[in-house]
Amino acid sequence: MGKALFALSRRLHRYAGLLLLLYLIFVGVTGILLNHPTMISALSVPRWLVPPSYQIEEWNRGSLRSVVFSEREPSVGFVAGTEGIWKTTDGGVTFEPMASGYPRSRALRRTNHIVLLEEEEEAPARLLAATRGGLFVASVDDAEWRRIPLAPGDEHVRKILRIGERLVVFTNSNAYEAYGEAGGDLPHFTLVDPDRLHGGEGGTTEGVSLVRLMFALHSGAVWGMPGRLLIDAAGVALIFLSASAIYLWYFPRSRRRSAGAPRKDGIGRRLFPWLFKYHLKIGVWATLFLILFAGTALFMPPSPLVPMTVRKVVPPQYWPGPLPANPWHGNIGNATYDPVRDEILVELRGGTGRSVWRAPADFSTPFARDAARLPIGAMGSNVLEIKADGTLVVGSFSGLYQRSAGGGALIDLSTGEPADPRPFRRGEGGWQTAGYFETPSGERFVVTHDEGLIGIGGAQPNGRFKMPDELKQGYRMPLWSFLFEVHNGRILRDWLSSHYYLISFLGALSLLLITFTGLFDWAYRKLPARPGKGRPEKRKEDPAK
Repeated sequence: MGKALFALSRRLHRYAGLLLLLYLIFVGVTGILLNHPTMISALSVPRWLVPPSYQIEEWNRGSLRSVVFSEREPSVGFVAGTEGIWKTTDGGVTFEPMASGYPRSRALRRTNHIVLLEEEEEAPARLLAATRGGLFVASVDDAEWRRIPLAPGDEHVRKILRIGERLVVFTNSNAYEAYGEAGGDLPHFTLVDPDRLHGGEGGTTEGVSLVRLMFALHSGAVWGMPGRLLIDAAGVALIFLSASAIYLWYFPRSRRRSAGAPRKDGIGRRLFPWLFKYHLKIGVWATLFLILFAGTALFMPPSPLVPMTVRKVVPPQYWPGPLPANPWHGNIGNATYDPVRDEILVELRGGTGRSVWRAPADFSTPFARDAARLPIGAMGSNVLEIKADGTLVVGSFSGLYQRSAGGGALIDLSTGEPADPRPFRRGEGGWQTAGYFETPSGERFVVTHDEGLIGIGGAQPNGRFKMPDELKQGYRMPLWSFLFEVHNGRILRDWLSSHYYLISFLGALSLLLITFTGLFDWAYRKLPARPGKGRPEKRKEDPAK
């Protein structure tokens, strides 16, 4: 029975491993690179290597997220998104890039929000840009960008709020404020005392989502940089195990084919025992990490098991690594200013999803959770604005919605009907909202992730807001984003349609099978056998068989 089970286990290990050799090598290489985004942030993939569904058309895929027009000259406007910032001087008919001094990296130039400062008539207008690579400012006259320092380290800037003569900038972890006229030199931003923001509440104090834990364990980030490096080492082990398996399978067959030839003590014969020995040793040492890789991948997007973890929360005391002292660290998604109530709203990622918090605009008291429920999807809001009359506009991959001042009904702008405010529910119109803007004449447009620019309430582009050919033809996908789509198999959805999710799911299950059968094979060879009542013997086999 034991021998038969060993034979079955060895066959499963061998043929499942051979079937997934290239996949596992690819997963190991891409996983290591994904674990160090700053190392590859300057690299990108040319358009011809990017599948059609990932290429940009009509401002889709976040290439347009924020638009502002000049109050002095309404025909002058600026468009911002994943491809940087573009300027129009004819109301949106033509566009020119504003790239001088802007981040060259395709990843760092991604722009979340822009604000145009035009306080003094005689002073040149200036444009502020919130990017993944920091906060930037440029004079509209010379269009030369300069970086505004916020903190010693780089922070992902989410939103810029203009409150009277004060500017408030929210990054993914902190808030900064500056005072002064727009015509001065670089605004000097100071960090808002974190206690004035959260008072020790929100974010990680409410617990951390189970999905986030899966990502943190999968990358090792739960233990900081040492954890990432340890996972990198396990990734190298996975690559070695997969590459060595190729030779361990090929060499015995090559030897059998040349059985009649004279035996030579060549490099191949000397290499085989060494590879076999360390294939076993490294495989055993890496077992726990291989199980960690596969087990967490089963509960990460796009796996069909993700719904089992979406609403689950890990209490802070059970988080397996250190949590930041700032509970808002990495949890700020968006923000806006309410001029009617003189308050700031912040969208925060917490244990049970996305929530909105309110506080006085001067931060005189910490933020408190807003009782109102907004339909913000799991990936957060891309639009969060409150107009001068108090009208709220919120958009995410769950749709685009509007609520009048005073807490009126929430309206789905894709249908014009009252909306279900529950999160993670897409509106009937299916608008996966990436951006939203209004023209000086009051026309409204939504920009969706897939379709691009769509008019609201009968608004039509009428020859305006056409994406420049230069932007479309010169598109390059950030390498990190490309590798992420490769790593989880989503890159093949153009060919596999909705079945693409099976790649990572079945790959994870197969890696578990290979790992457990390999462990069993090692234990069978290593542990003593008792064929009878005699003295225990260790099993000896020719590993080349």
